[in-house]
Amino acid sequence: MLVAPPDETRSARLDWPGGAVLRQDGATHPGTYIGPVSPGAEG
Repeated sequence: MLVAPPDETRSARLDWPGGAVLRQDGATHPGTYIGPVSPGAEG
């Protein structure tokens, strides 16, 4: 996944071990949530 931190002009590429994320742009109550990304954090 590509992440663009606030106030940065370059994005960082991160591995995403969580599998597929469903597209839910039209959902009233989306069921997939991605929380904050922290340096050195493991999920």
